[in-house]
Amino acid sequence: MHRNGQLAKCGSGNHRLSIAKLTDVDEIPVLVRVRHADWQAIRDEIRETDSPDELSDRARRNLSHPDLADVVPDDWRATEERRVDAELTQSNQ
Repeated sequence: MHRNGQLAKCGSGNHRLSIAKLTDVDEIPVLVRVRHADWQAIRDEIRETDSPDELSDRARRNLSHPDLADVVPDDWRATEERRVDAELTQSNQ
């Protein structure tokens, strides 16, 4: 996992990835072996925070990232989606 949350593939598994692409598999289980310290800091911030209002902008922008699904409470994700929708609606008016 890179510092910005970009997924980095390394090692074996090319055959599984190729078959998944050919068969239009939507999700592939993965094992994250290493995370960049900056990305891990975002995970730690989310895990240690009691409210999404206390998050940094960077952490808030990444609440829907797949690598954060295990640390982001469902209600935070829904709250953030509503906030983004409201901002988009406001900017389109």
